[in-house]
Amino acid sequence: MVGATGRADADLPASIAAALGELRARAGSPSYQQIALRISAARQRRGLAPGETAVSRSTVYDCFRPGRSRLNAPLVLEIAAALDADEGTLGRWREALVERQRAGTSLVVRVDEGLPDPPLLIGRDDLVDQLAGGTGNVVVSGMPGVGKTALALAVAVRIAPRFDRVLRVNLDGFTEGRIPPETATVLDGLLRCLLGGPAAVGDPLQHYRDLLSARRVLLVLDNAAGPEQVAELLPPGDASVALVTSRVEFPEAEGLTRARLPALPAEAAALLLATVSGRPSGVDDADLHALAATTGGLPLALTLLGRRVREHPDWPLADHRDAHEQRLRLLALDDGLHGSLAQSYAALDPDAAAALRLLALAPGTDLGDDAARELLGAGTGDGAASRTALEGLATASLVSSVRPGRWELHDLVRRFARRMSLDVDPPSTLAEAGRRLLEHYLAEATRAVAVIYPRSIADWYWPHDTAATTDEVGALDWLGEEQANLVHAVTWAAEAGWDELTVRLATVLWAYLADRSEAATNLVLQRHALAAAERAGDALGVSVCRRNLGQTLGRLGRPDEAGPMLEEALAASEALGDRLGVVQARNALANVVHMRGDNDEAVRLLAANVEDRRAAADVHLTNALLNLGVVLTRMDRSEEALARLQEAGALAETQAWVAGEQLAANNVTTLLQEAGRIREAEVAATRALRLARRLRRPRGIAYATSTLASVRYDLGDLDEAMRVNDEALRLAREVGVRELEAMTLSNAGDYLRATRPDLAREHYLAARVVAEQIGNVFERDRAAEALHELDGHDGPTG
Repeated sequence: MVGATGRADADLPASIAAALGELRARAGSPSYQQIALRISAARQRRGLAPGETAVSRSTVYDCFRPGRSRLNAPLVLEIAAALDADEGTLGRWREALVERQRAGTSLVVRVDEGLPDPPLLIGRDDLVDQLAGGTGNVVVSGMPGVGKTALALAVAVRIAPRFDRVLRVNLDGFTEGRIPPETATVLDGLLRCLLGGPAAVGDPLQHYRDLLSARRVLLVLDNAAGPEQVAELLPPGDASVALVTSRVEFPEAEGLTRARLPALPAEAAALLLATVSGRPSGVDDADLHALAATTGGLPLALTLLGRRVREHPDWPLADHRDAHEQRLRLLALDDGLHGSLAQSYAALDPDAAAALRLLALAPGTDLGDDAARELLGAGTGDGAASRTALEGLATASLVSSVRPGRWELHDLVRRFARRMSLDVDPPSTLAEAGRRLLEHYLAEATRAVAVIYPRSIADWYWPHDTAATTDEVGALDWLGEEQANLVHAVTWAAEAGWDELTVRLATVLWAYLADRSEAATNLVLQRHALAAAERAGDALGVSVCRRNLGQTLGRLGRPDEAGPMLEEALAASEALGDRLGVVQARNALANVVHMRGDNDEAVRLLAANVEDRRAAADVHLTNALLNLGVVLTRMDRSEEALARLQEAGALAETQAWVAGEQLAANNVTTLLQEAGRIREAEVAATRALRLARRLRRPRGIAYATSTLASVRYDLGDLDEAMRVNDEALRLAREVGVRELEAMTLSNAGDYLRATRPDLAREHYLAARVVAEQIGNVFERDRAAEALHELDGHDGPTG
């Protein structure tokens, strides 16, 4: 490749060359070749492409010559690092070199002709095809390390045959130790290369544009500081084209195609890691994908990690993942990735840098405008300041706009910002911001959950504001969008020792997570909450948390653990004189003893609740009637059950408790079926499913679908009954409701036993296995009895 440079600058002061000589002497006078090899190795560790790592002995030697012109500041810093200069020395040299550049004494712009070897590029084929097939100038933007240069070079390789010449310039927009050159300097270098010498006297910009209009030239303008640096360099007309890369997002402009490069999807990330590491992608695929996932799909991080894996081929991939995760926990990024992010960070003004460090505290992967405003301490304002900060960080490709009003930080940017925060921000400032955010989440979750689950409010024994700011659909949307953040918030509060916040957040979230069949997640949160309540000596909180934890264990099919926990909660509520707590503990305990098969005890507990709440006629009476009706139904006390469930449904409707209406309708369907009132049952079942879908509750939808299947069977439509039952079984497994899984399997056996006893037996066997695993005596005995009845069956086998 042929190279050319811009205008010659003043001579390098002899003191710099002398200082390098002194540094070399203190390092044991390594040869210039040894220094060059050290620099190449350091570049490889930083993740540079193979064609960009080599440096010659003569290039290194030139930096030691007194009186040389044109200073390559980054190389000087690389030489100093190779000679074991400490961070303090490197910092002082960096500042001095930048000052010289600002003074215009040592700026070099190199223009290279031709293209290097094609870079490794995986997972970008569609985008390369799209950009190569377009017309006009292109700008590729994205966060540090996302592979902008590799993509631009891949496109350049593809379209280069259309052009007479290909010129490349590194614009040093984000290069350590450099400040971006002025447009005029870059223009001078490009003209020299196009003309083979100095430009003639006249208007250089017009001369440049005339040349690009008359010739077919492909320009690769890499690492641009922003649109202002390259605006005048973009070719006019159709003859020539520029491919620009920048961390800064460019505004829309006529004739400019903008491509924002995201991180790689999981499959492409794993393939890139396998390729760089030399591990075949077909071996240990699960471990390979898990290791790739630790990088968040960032190509530079994947490349650096792949080289680390290649250096230790005897390590299992699981060990590489553990080691990498440990480095990340210590906020230690690979040098090349840290350096790349550091350049973008250094370009921020102090307010923007502070905003990035605070945003890195957010517990999940993304956050909304309101949460960002709380973190940045602008919660009482109109949000203009926080929006300005976020938009500026998005322009710098350090945060991404997921959609209007929602922002995302890549995990590696988050870790980098947290590392920066350790050196800058007082822990008290970070703690204050964190509490602001968590208190915001508590307040918003309180309002949202109160709209959907009004009976949960009784558990919130602290002062709270449940004034609705949205309807049920809006509340569900907000909770669904923020669920991951809310879950992480509880863990954050627990680890920070904010016991009050831990108890309150977990308690508010219990009903929502229970209704979403997120029992495993709920278990973790409720254990955090119980431990926090016990630490704080909060007796009422301990009672509530034990009840919620016991109910969660019951939903996980662990009645032997749930029972004692709920008995303790009941005793604590009685000791505290908490009558409502007693009712709720009895209700939860009745569900567990019913699972164990003790229906008489379940009826006793629930009947006591009905009597306790009869005068209040509130949602807790409705809930007691519903649960009592369910147990009576399973005890074949149909008339009593139907009366209780119809009373519950009427109460739920007057209380505008849609979930109560849905539960009542679902269970009334079963009783109407048993009474032979099948058409009425069909109406009730259809209504129950419609209400469940309105609530968007996967658990309720699954149960209502199962009930509708049984009605279809009673109507004589076996094919439709099996189709709907299969859907109910799928939903039960999808949301993890194992009790319903056992029930729908037995239901399928009931539907098939007359015509396909062989298939019926398979379903009953599967139902018994599930019921035994979760300790559900009722469903276990049901399946066992059906299997016993099938013994000796001589009907058709299909």
